[in-house]
Amino acid sequence: SHYMLADKDGNTAVVEWVGGEMSVCRPEDGKNYFVMTNFALASMSGFGMDRYESYEKTLGECGGILSEKDALHLLTENVIESDKMWSVVFNLNKGTALVCFRGDDSKTYSYRIG
Repeated sequence: SHYMLADKDGNTAVVEWVGGEMSVCRPEDGKNYFVMTNFALASMSGFGMDRYESYEKTLGECGGILSEKDALHLLTENVIESDKMWSVVFNLNKGTALVCFRGDDSKTYSYRIG
């Protein structure tokens, strides 16, 4: 399992447990974003690698800066067809979460989280 932690100052880490050992991953120098899908970042292989590479490519091209709607659209473009539950983009500066369900980003819900 793995968990992404972030704060509004831009500090980000992914905490994972691989083989019973805890691993903490941080973004590469110069990156202002972190991508996490279904596999452990410590191994950099497995289910979800295709989506990871798609996210990395898009975020790399724009320097990691997308509008909330564009970020949500990116998530829905790379959804697992059999697992269309929900996608969420957090804005830690505003304290909001933008959510869509079943891969449909034409109808979104915004929630105050902080």
